[in-house]
Amino acid sequence: MDNHSENLLSFQKSFNRILKEDYGTTRDFKLANLMTEMEKVLQIPILRNEQWELKHQEEISLYRQVSDARNLK
Repeated sequence: MDNHSENLLSFQKSFNRILKEDYGTTRDFKLANLMTEMEKVLQIPILRNEQWELKHQEEISLYRQVSDARNLK
């Protein structure tokens, strides 16, 4: 398994661990931190870039799952 795949798997595991926690500020904070770490490591563009997303479908899919799991109310 290459380093990129290992990073993606690690992010998936972190996400799954966070999802098991109760809803609340701490969970949302951890999800936001995970998103920031993913942006750095996976070099996710800050502005939406459809070409990048087409080339990195697994990465953007997980990133959006993390984003959608946050409670922004």
